[in-house]
Amino acid sequence: MITSFEQQDVRINDKLTNNFAKQLERLGCDDLARELGATKRTPRKCSAVNLLVSFMAMISHGRCSYNIWAMFLSQLIDDTISKKAIEKRVNHLLVQLAKGLLEAALKVHHEKIVDPVLFSGFKRVLLHDATHLGLPKYMSHVFPGSKNGHGESAVAKIQAVFEMLTGNFIDIHLGSFRDTDLVDASRANQDVRKDDLVIRDLGYLSLISLDEIISKGASFVNQIRSNWIISRECNGHRIDMLKELTKHKSLDIDVFLGAKNTIKCRLVSVKLGEKAAAERRRKAKMNAHKNRQPSKEKLKLLGYDIFITDVPREKWSSEKVVQVYANRWYIEILFKAWKNGMGIEKDIPNNYLDKDRVELYLYMRMLQIVLLIMPLYHITSRLAFAKGRQISIVSVTKYIIDHICITTLIDSLPKHIERILYYCSYEHRKDRTNHIERLITGSS
Repeated sequence: MITSFEQQDVRINDKLTNNFAKQLERLGCDDLARELGATKRTPRKCSAVNLLVSFMAMISHGRCSYNIWAMFLSQLIDDTISKKAIEKRVNHLLVQLAKGLLEAALKVHHEKIVDPVLFSGFKRVLLHDATHLGLPKYMSHVFPGSKNGHGESAVAKIQAVFEMLTGNFIDIHLGSFRDTDLVDASRANQDVRKDDLVIRDLGYLSLISLDEIISKGASFVNQIRSNWIISRECNGHRIDMLKELTKHKSLDIDVFLGAKNTIKCRLVSVKLGEKAAAERRRKAKMNAHKNRQPSKEKLKLLGYDIFITDVPREKWSSEKVVQVYANRWYIEILFKAWKNGMGIEKDIPNNYLDKDRVELYLYMRMLQIVLLIMPLYHITSRLAFAKGRQISIVSVTKYIIDHICITTLIDSLPKHIERILYYCSYEHRKDRTNHIERLITGSS
């Protein structure tokens, strides 16, 4: 017997279900489900749209179980559905449906989030980065993490490529902690096109990956390790990086990379402030093995940011190179919103015992971000910027999650906009700028 409180707890707002259902319909949810075999051609009780709408309502509600899901679905279609009936539908085909919908949603055009003048001449600006999500330990056979003193751990790894000029994710790939960034760089390079700009960090750096980008007529900006073989001239002597940096403080020189001098590009370096350098050195010591502490030379080199790019000086000064690379903060802020704002890492249910359930949960959470959170963030960011303010995506995410009727919030945006601008804006600080201000103004 369901109590009145439970009935109220599972009641779904009509605007919420109708709006999200319409979004799934526009993405071709039922057609894709039939194509994949994830649903019967003529479902007797519920369509794929209803199944996923009720799942989204459940995870927004914060309690995940087949029983709760069945109650939400029963309320939605005004019929009684057993948890066993839902359990039978949760398999790799439903996971493929959620993944396919996410890929379709990624193609939807959003608002520009950067000044295109900085990136003039590039058709796309691709930020490639990854984030890790801790999972219950018993999932280590599916999403293996690192081995530690407590045995095996379970960690999922989300690789994402974000296109800055449109504000779109163009690729999201779910794997495990042990899937290397180098392998994913080659996978993502298959989608790189002429006149693209690819921005990545150290983990994705290899001569093979850079050569793949260049061969497609695209450009790159990348951090580089100081221990790479770098020469000033083809077949020349290796640069003593610390000596060069100590002598010149900053650099903007032409170099050749690798032992065979296969790639010619610019090397740009800047000296960090004392606080930033000290923090970087502190983290390096903390993360190092007790018997493998960083050398004095490495600690000194941590006081510099070192970049490589094949974009010519006529287009970008060394200051512009640094400003462009700073745009990586944006995708890191998005990851922060996923983990801190939505609580994805903390909210993965402990009773999700198999790969299909975990992957379905993660793909639906990411679909929620792309369809519901990002559009609202773009709208409020544009309105806030016109007033000289910047919106925190973490605060916006929490605001949306706290208001469970998410798409209802978007429908009634005029009523909520002042609250969002007031509660979700970055606090203005005279002593420092926040990350979004750095992206917009180019300040350091």
